[in-house]
Amino acid sequence: MLAPGGKALHFTVAIANPNLTTHADTSLVVSMGHCSCVDTPTGEAPQGTLQEWRPATGTWDSVQYVTEGTGMDFLSRPQQTALSLGPHTSSSFTFHVRFNATQPNPVHEGQVMLDASLLSREQRLLSPSSATSATLRVKAH
Repeated sequence: MLAPGGKALHFTVAIANPNLTTHADTSLVVSMGHCSCVDTPTGEAPQGTLQEWRPATGTWDSVQYVTEGTGMDFLSRPQQTALSLGPHTSSSFTFHVRFNATQPNPVHEGQVMLDASLLSREQRLLSPSSATSATLRVKAH
């Protein structure tokens, strides 16, 4: 559950390459989808922050908080540099997301989508199964 000014929600995105070929220059985009918790024309998710856990340093690093609006331009905003996935390999990334305490629009109870998309260098989904979503509950502001 997310709420403006509330606790961060921790989640892990696991990606895998079950194929025999390497997927070079892939990128991961974690985005907040439309939210029924705001009464705006586009239903854009509340403002917030996204951080990624860096095991090598033992720190949470701020990465770009991406929301989905009326188009697909959010796919051009990956949080990481390009990565390669070798044949039959996998990797996982741990994040936490939080809504800012102060919002430009009132936030009420509703739902928001948390989306993760694995893209090719051309910013296209690697396959139909290279995107996933989770529905999260939002508590009133």
